[in-house]
Amino acid sequence: MFEKLFRRIKSVDIDRLIFDIAEYKRTADYEAFYTLIGGRVFFLRVDPASTKGIPQGVHYRIQSADSVRLTGLANIQGLTLLPLFTSSDDKRLQDSHAEIEGLEALRMALKTTGIDGVLFQNKEQSWVALKLDQVQHVLALHEDQP
Repeated sequence: MFEKLFRRIKSVDIDRLIFDIAEYKRTADYEAFYTLIGGRVFFLRVDPASTKGIPQGVHYRIQSADSVRLTGLANIQGLTLLPLFTSSDDKRLQDSHAEIEGLEALRMALKTTGIDGVLFQNKEQSWVALKLDQVQHVLALHEDQP
């Protein structure tokens, strides 16, 4: 049963889900999003000078332990957030970006000083912000799964 539900959530359009959360703030949408973050790849802006030793011009999935400088932090509602994008084609990424798995991004946010949370942005203008306490909650949910 759980496997069938998990497969259904994996096939959900993440851009639409972010839109739905931004517009309707339904608990079920948040729960689906929290599940979907695990195993999902997101994209973030990085300072190219901090990527020495990382392969250039090819897809590279950074880990929370990688030492890269993040650029383009977002300031929303008094919070400094690490922006993540659902598409590598997003123009807001500008010239230098890397991919990161969703749970790794959450772990990175917890390790980064001066960040209050994570901002997930879809291909359009919708976004979902998770404060650090929500980030910890999502990580705990994934750790509790078998």
